[in-house]
Amino acid sequence: MEELEGIRRVEVEFEKKRVLVYAAPKASVSAMLEALKKRGYRAKVLFIEKKRFVNPSSREEK
Repeated sequence: MEELEGIRRVEVEFEKKRVLVYAAPKASVSAMLEALKKRGYRAKVLFIEKKRFVNPSSREEK
């Protein structure tokens, strides 16, 4: 059974405020943090909630 991992929710601390980013792929979160750092802001990821996706085509039928 093939499983695909996706990020469902990310909590980011930005300027001492918690910001939620929903349905964010890992690449866009990394790019967002890099862009903030380049502009002189401090941001860090507090929490990442992952959602596992199961590919239905790879399931064995009983």
